Amino acid sequence: MRVTRGGVGRLLLCLVLVSAVVGSVPFTASGATLRQGQWYLDVLHIQAAQQVANGQGVVVAVIDSGCDSSVPALSGRLLAGTEFGLSSSPMGTVDTSSVGHGTQMAGIIAGTGANEMTELGVAPGATILPIAVPESAISSDSNIAQGIRWGADHGAKIENISIGFPGYVPADLAEAVRYAQSRDVVVVAGVGNVKSTGPAVSGLAALPGVVAVSGVDEKANFWSGSAHGPEVVLSAPSVHIVAPVPTRVYANGIATSDGTSSATAIVSGVVALVRSKYPSLDAANVINRLIRTAVDQGPKGRDPYFGFGTVHPVEALTENVAPVSGNPLIGPGQDGQSPAAGGSQQASPGTGSGSGSRSGGGVPVWLWVVGGVCLLFVLVAVVVLVVVLVSSGRRRRRGLGSSGSYGPGGFPPPPVGSGPPPGGYPSGSGGPSSATTMWPPTGGSPPSAGGPTAGPPSS
Repeated sequence: MRVTRGGVGRLLLCLVLVSAVVGSVPFTASGATLRQGQWYLDVLHIQAAQQVANGQGVVVAVIDSGCDSSVPALSGRLLAGTEFGLSSSPMGTVDTSSVGHGTQMAGIIAGTGANEMTELGVAPGATILPIAVPESAISSDSNIAQGIRWGADHGAKIENISIGFPGYVPADLAEAVRYAQSRDVVVVAGVGNVKSTGPAVSGLAALPGVVAVSGVDEKANFWSGSAHGPEVVLSAPSVHIVAPVPTRVYANGIATSDGTSSATAIVSGVVALVRSKYPSLDAANVINRLIRTAVDQGPKGRDPYFGFGTVHPVEALTENVAPVSGNPLIGPGQDGQSPAAGGSQQASPGTGSGSGSRSGGGVPVWLWVVGGVCLLFVLVAVVVLVVVLVSSGRRRRRGLGSSGSYGPGGFPPPPVGSGPPPGGYPSGSGGPSSATTMWPPTGGSPPSAGGPTAGPPSS
């Protein structure tokens, strides 16, 4: 649905922060630690990735409801931020959301992991630049746009936008995203949740060059509550995600929820790891590294559910990836760009030099024979090359084995020789079993075998 900039159209931007998490509940498992609840750390091998880089030196702007500075997991992680459209979140360090949404995102990205009951972020060495915007129905797009620009001007190399609304993207918001991209910022946004923003990819996430993130469950199947569409770039865990919240939300300071917001924060954390490991890489090559190393899911290649696949932190940090000259998510003619210059042009009839022609006669027989032999040689070489590439691709993107329990692709296998986690990061003990009640499901049943191959998921 397309909305206009006035009246009711602007009110549709209400589908922002509170729409991003589904069924938020307190973490109340008897005898379990918060670290044990962070199942995605194990399946994505986050702690092995942290042996390579931990996000040190990278600033991540969290454009959200603010980040509560009193939360232990964010101790020493928050920079002095700002607010737009609010007066109750000085420096962005007061979370104005009813569910502590911004605090959750910041914890998932850069939680300190000081002990077993403190959130270990994907990039615990990174710092968070909190930019608070309203979550209410009267929030205007200009607040978010100002936040995006401010973050790009104040040192952010990544902007996490776990905010979604359907349809039309106002011009000032689209311009703000382009501005951030021009400042070498990787913009990561959630595709939205079906029950809140509809089945199509959220407007902001659908903008050219934005890393649009969809959700998967514990078995790497597409989460039925996630929006989907051709704009999806990567997928990441989005169900039963534990995260820190202000104690006014839950007394124990820990929440569990479903939503593409959490998947977005996980990907932002991985981007921080990559930018920490490769500080000289520009945003285009950081994005390219993530999409080229993702674990392919569902239909082969990029698809509307998993995009290029589920994010693969270890390979994103260690794989040899050929450089690119521009954002691989922005094609010719998109975002005001023209097709690359230098392409060949078709000659007009009769404009050839004539050096190889024979006026009034045909091509000599010997030339036909030589041409045919050359063509046959080229065809054989192409067939051999295709066979080699297909075989290599299948080996690279193999799943967890022959059991098929995680569907096509699955989560990445453990890295060879990964060893124990680095000092100071307590190790997890695996994800939930089928008998646990720690993570009460709130969404619908996910499609089987790695996601659907036809038709949309049930909402």
